[in-house]
Amino acid sequence: MLPVVHRLEAVYSDQIAFHSLNALDGGAGERAFMQAGLRGHPGYVIYNAQAQEVFRTLGLVETSVLEMVIQELLLSPQ
Repeated sequence: MLPVVHRLEAVYSDQIAFHSLNALDGGAGERAFMQAGLRGHPGYVIYNAQAQEVFRTLGLVETSVLEMVIQELLLSPQ
């Protein structure tokens, strides 16, 4: 699913921060995965500017779904 994330990052990186982590790295990625309570791969969590979770999903997801969440987040008043 990294190609999906990389496509979105190419479009939105000037407006939001992207962090891709490897849940099986035995380090920071694995710790973040556990702390987020994700129970499968791939996992996506999107936070707003106030660090509040606004979206979470596991497994394969269409780019259009993630893009819709990102666009709604960017349009919402901060």
